[in-house]
Amino acid sequence: MSAIMKSTVMTAVIFGTLIGSARAEGIVTVKVPFSFFVDHQEFPAGQYDVRAVEDIGSVLSIEGVKNHASTFVLTIPVVGGDPAGDQPALVFVRYEHTYRLSEIWESRTLGLALQGLPTAGKISRLQPENEPWATRTYVIAANWK
Repeated sequence: MSAIMKSTVMTAVIFGTLIGSARAEGIVTVKVPFSFFVDHQEFPAGQYDVRAVEDIGSVLSIEGVKNHASTFVLTIPVVGGDPAGDQPALVFVRYEHTYRLSEIWESRTLGLALQGLPTAGKISRLQPENEPWATRTYVIAANWK
């Protein structure tokens, strides 16, 4: 991430924090059973809290509950439906032995995708499943904290 992008994200985070903007629903908490990447940062398996840090919801905070892993991510709205139904969910994309956080769903219709990653719908249309190292998606149901 370039220095300009980092400073833009941090400015948005600080501004979002100062105006006290969290979603009315609160914090989504999820237990991830494998290590995963967000951008170029690796997160160990464990429990994580995900929350919005600005009113429009384009910047999210991801924080480890029992570890010190944390980051902020820029997101864009996702068209479609929550893969876990009515429950909040996180969607991970696996390629070979690496998992990457791809989408965060807060409700049946409100989803956010991390910028620069393919969404689950795009992957399923593009990738034949019989390839040994095909890209796969994994959905992990979450809960409101």
